[in-house]
Amino acid sequence: MKTALCVCLVFGLLLTGCERKSGETQEATTSAVQAVTIKSPRDHWRRAGFAELVPPVRLPTRLDRDDALHIWVKVPAGGHITTQYLPQQQRYTLRFPDGTRIARVEAVRYRAADGSWAESQGDVRMATIGSDGLPVRYSVLEPASGKPDAELTGWSWPAGDPQAQAEATGRLVGIVAATPGPLGEPPLKGEELDRFRRLNQCALCHIPNMPSEAWYNRTIRPPRATDASGLFVPLSVLEDWQPATHERPKDNNIHDPYVTVRCGSAPAQVQQSDDSRRYWCPNYRVPAGRRDIRAGLRAHDPYTKRVCAARRYLYERMLPEDRAAFATAFEVCGLN
Repeated sequence: MKTALCVCLVFGLLLTGCERKSGETQEATTSAVQAVTIKSPRDHWRRAGFAELVPPVRLPTRLDRDDALHIWVKVPAGGHITTQYLPQQQRYTLRFPDGTRIARVEAVRYRAADGSWAESQGDVRMATIGSDGLPVRYSVLEPASGKPDAELTGWSWPAGDPQAQAEATGRLVGIVAATPGPLGEPPLKGEELDRFRRLNQCALCHIPNMPSEAWYNRTIRPPRATDASGLFVPLSVLEDWQPATHERPKDNNIHDPYVTVRCGSAPAQVQQSDDSRRYWCPNYRVPAGRRDIRAGLRAHDPYTKRVCAARRYLYERMLPEDRAAFATAFEVCGLN
């Protein structure tokens, strides 16, 4: 679970050298690389004022389904999300305002002492957006031990500084090679460590306004278009049809009654093996899924409600002219 996906590296910290009210601690070092700690990860993001971005088509997971991915965003007070039309791609993109903070959190579900389900956070990837809409700082945090709800520790570095990125990666490798993952998963070694190093090169995946033609280059990046910051998930919250991705072996949409997955005009096929279960299309086509939002809301489906809550957060931080670019997505959730 500690092996990170470059697909979702999305948040960073502006460093102050002190402890924030949100529970994040940043420790200055002698270089551009800074130490970062979250002492109490449980429900940290909500306590810190973040909102969860929930895409209509569920993100993939492991076969045992105990692995979960969450995307959190915090737009600064008074900030507005803007849109821009990309004529060559015939689509709109999003641009987040200066100071926006976005986090991708990977967690493992487990049974708590009282028998309820809980989540222990593992690999956390983060970015802070600057005045030009691009990331100005990246951070990666890992569990400090294998205990449930372990403190998260890691490093932050300036975006666009390869020397700082290499230093941070080296320090992070030292953590994951010596420390158990969530719930006692073994430390990374061998090829897992090599993959961790490669995926810490954020710019290889997070290309601003990456077109849909790049969907087929799966060796480098996931099959999704990006926004003006190079982020994948925020745009997908507002899209109807979106790719059923293959970054993980288990597609969580297979048993969702409100999601339809197709290969063009034909239904996608479910491909199952000992190590995967996901949708498949012939001729290397990318399966595309769509959630029936209206049907889900009529049935009071919890996941569909979360999708609309994420859309509401974005809607409330857009001006009317920018809301118009995604009017259909907002209207189906009753936002107009």
